[in-house]
Amino acid sequence: MIDSVFSISFDELSPARDVTRGKRAERGLLREFIGDAQNSLIRHAADSILVDPPLHSPLLFYGPTGVGKTHLALGLIRLWQRMHPDSRALITNGMDFTRAYREAYDADAIDDFRQRMRNVGLFFLDNLEQLPENETAQVELRAIFDELEQRHGQVLINSRSLPADLPQLESGLVSRLHDGLAVQVTAPGPAARRAILRRLAEIHGLELADRDLELLADELTSS
Repeated sequence: MIDSVFSISFDELSPARDVTRGKRAERGLLREFIGDAQNSLIRHAADSILVDPPLHSPLLFYGPTGVGKTHLALGLIRLWQRMHPDSRALITNGMDFTRAYREAYDADAIDDFRQRMRNVGLFFLDNLEQLPENETAQVELRAIFDELEQRHGQVLINSRSLPADLPQLESGLVSRLHDGLAVQVTAPGPAARRAILRRLAEIHGLELADRDLELLADELTSS
């Protein structure tokens, strides 16, 4: 570790066979998450997913858009999938989950919906803040979390804010989410930005002088 910079590598992994909506990770330039001291708790969170039973479920990453939450989560899912090749991971987001629930309810197919959502080893909900004010859908989501906990499954959540700061969430779901671990993901500091730029330069076969790295890292400060 240099200047408190760390890397969680997602390399040397085969694509997750049973992960849905996972193509975003395949198109990413970095097959690792690079962070620094202000994001040091992420390392513990990553390790906690890769043990049986998981140490923290639900595990929630929260922070503003663009800090790498989804990149991190999809990479951790790849690591989890490699350790659990016979288990299925399901990836959805707040809006899609609610839409699927409503469609199943209208079609009198709730049992099929529950089978699809609960028969997994890992459940990832991206963009918790997109979950609309629909109490029945949120109660259903909480039941999924309870089911996975009973079977020692992993629940992974991404959100822009802590659950308590999302007014549309019903109190039971907020309480359930706070039973797990919430980890803040912040924008990388100067040392981490330099490490990210250096790694991207390597990927693209570019050579950047230290001064160029410093200038680019400074340009990214407000990005």
